[in-house]
Amino acid sequence: MNAFFHQKPLCRPNSAFTLLEITLSLAVVVVVLGTAVPALTGWQSQTSLRDPSDRLGQMARQAMSMSDEEDRIFMVILDGERISLYRGESRNQSGEHPHLMECFILEKGARLKYRKLGEEKWATPKAYPWRFARGKLCEPLAIRFERGNGYLEQAFHPLTASVREENLYSP
Repeated sequence: MNAFFHQKPLCRPNSAFTLLEITLSLAVVVVVLGTAVPALTGWQSQTSLRDPSDRLGQMARQAMSMSDEEDRIFMVILDGERISLYRGESRNQSGEHPHLMECFILEKGARLKYRKLGEEKWATPKAYPWRFARGKLCEPLAIRFERGNGYLEQAFHPLTASVREENLYSP
């Protein structure tokens, strides 16, 4: 019975991790980071494309709604680096100057392109006016936001000025 109590302990008091244990731990960390980093960069790329497209969609819906409420023409001006919302002339008072309501500038490295219904190629806008008038359809446009190799394409419905189709590519 005394022999049972005098056995050597299972672990040594000065024990440390072996080289194999450290190598396996590092391999697990590398695998986890290797899958997490690309997922995070793809998420950042999608966010940088979604933010301006959400703002444009909001402006288009606002222009459509306000044109009906105020019986005025509203315009979303598409430019290569900025998008602006203008209140135009009313039907009763012609000759009014457009009034800037809202404007936002695209982030550095982002590009905006548009395509009219039936066209094949994307064009870079140079102060292109997208008009909204009471009781009328807006022009059916497709908008493309590009950043790096990724892009977000959206086709807008002419009756509601909301996104009808969407295509996102984020490498």
